[in-house]
Amino acid sequence: MKCFRPALTTAPTASFTTSVARTDNASQAYTDLYGALAEEGKKKVDEEGAIGTQQKTSYGQKQETIRTFTLNKPLHPSEFSRERRVITPRRSLKPWDLGPPAKLARHKDPFHQMGIDPLDECLNSTLLSQYVTSMGRIEKRAVTRLTSKSQRKISKAIKRAKMMGIIPIHSRVSSGLFHFSK
Repeated sequence: MKCFRPALTTAPTASFTTSVARTDNASQAYTDLYGALAEEGKKKVDEEGAIGTQQKTSYGQKQETIRTFTLNKPLHPSEFSRERRVITPRRSLKPWDLGPPAKLARHKDPFHQMGIDPLDECLNSTLLSQYVTSMGRIEKRAVTRLTSKSQRKISKAIKRAKMMGIIPIHSRVSSGLFHFSK
């Protein structure tokens, strides 16, 4: 078997050098691009401040970090837009957005500590009005700081009292207007 070997000429060498030159130009272009993006990011930091730095922000503020680019990786033109370059983290929940942890809630819950069943207090309008907003809505567990069991029971007691007409449906009861006892 004979192997086919082309004769060496100067043309392949020239194409090899041009491909090396193209590779060098491409890596140089990526380096230039990375430098330009880094400069633009620094300008943005100077203008707006705190982009790309890890800072504690208050609830609801956006914290942005700049995505880095890697060398010798092809990029789509849409990746040069600001939305694609800047990484915005997901909105995290506030501490106790769903209410306090069980251990702390048991410690702070007056019903749990005194052994009172909130359902037995459905006639006590003064007590129930403490867990109702001015618009008549039941407060969230994150606001009341009750255990989940007490929160369910106080909600049920408030609904019962509203249906019996002991407390108003769409407003908070004034201080001690109605007080029924067993």
